[in-house]
Amino acid sequence: MASSIPPPDPMKMSGDLSSNWASFRAEFDDYLLATGLCEKDADVQAATLRLLMASECRHLYKHNLGLTQDQQKDVTAILEALEDYFTPTKNVIFEKS
Repeated sequence: MASSIPPPDPMKMSGDLSSNWASFRAEFDDYLLATGLCEKDADVQAATLRLLMASECRHLYKHNLGLTQDQQKDVTAILEALEDYFTPTKNVIFEKS
């Protein structure tokens, strides 16, 4: 059954990266659940994420996130690092103006 569920589109690395990331992340989370991969080990989930993220995002993952060897096998660590990278910090003082 899992093979009949199409994977999410790769992470788009142009345009609004924050919005692109939010869409990719939501689709990836749904894919893990729908395919049953959420029941697999974190390293299997991490490998699936790396396969689905596309080459430009994978390059960023390898060279810009500074993940340890253990973190590279942990899907949660990878997703958190990508979340931090793609989601801009908000200036609370500016937003209240």
